[in-house]
Amino acid sequence: MPNCPALTELEEEYERARDRLGPKHRADLLGLGVPRRIIVAFGLIGVARIWPRGDRFEFAPDSDRGAEARYVLAVRGRDDGVPFDEATRAAAWPLVGDLLDLIAFRARDPMTWNCFCGVTSLLGVVPTGGVHRMPLHASPLEWLRGGGRGVCVIERDPVMRQVVMLSLRERVAAPAATPRPPMLEVAE
Repeated sequence: MPNCPALTELEEEYERARDRLGPKHRADLLGLGVPRRIIVAFGLIGVARIWPRGDRFEFAPDSDRGAEARYVLAVRGRDDGVPFDEATRAAAWPLVGDLLDLIAFRARDPMTWNCFCGVTSLLGVVPTGGVHRMPLHASPLEWLRGGGRGVCVIERDPVMRQVVMLSLRERVAAPAATPRPPMLEVAE
């Protein structure tokens, strides 16, 4: 993975970010509409000081007050092409899978986020087999508000973002109603 540490180092940074999440942060996230189970039970979110570097970021020391404090979210999935079975997904959603990347986002500006490695284009799991309706979220914060269900295109490059969106649309079985957030019907 380009510009990405070993998986154990990435997990360690994520664990440190999770350890920094305090009562004030939890209250802030609850106020932003993130379900309590996502914050507390699943432990999906952490806090870290970062230096944005284009569409990527680097971790900054806690003592660096010039760095931005942001929420950090794990991007998990499978990169071996093997789909998740429904039992695994139901038992551990949205914790299933290997740590692929980390996203740092601003709570007060949810359309601003940076990826640590930039190795994946989607946050969430696209179901396999049959036709599924799932929400398409505009930002990582919106994905969290939705309980970690559906997907969010996290690709920041406009051309690659279009490629990802076209790839998703190719798998749309039928037009879906467009409540907020829009729902996709995905067929394999």
